[in-house]
Amino acid sequence: MTHSTLKKRTASVIGCQPQNITIKNSNLDFMGGQHYIATCNGQSFSCTAQEGSSIQCAAVR
Repeated sequence: MTHSTLKKRTASVIGCQPQNITIKNSNLDFMGGQHYIATCNGQSFSCTAQEGSSIQCAAVR
């Protein structure tokens, strides 16, 4: 997925507007999942996205 798509899909999960999200450290795994860090308003989230599936994010402390 492109960063633009990730931002749009991540927005509702972390409660932030897509234009305020920064995507970092995006990596694909061997199963086609994408792991990345989404940052918004000073808070970072570790996220995993599967094509055609939901995105899961957890706050990074």
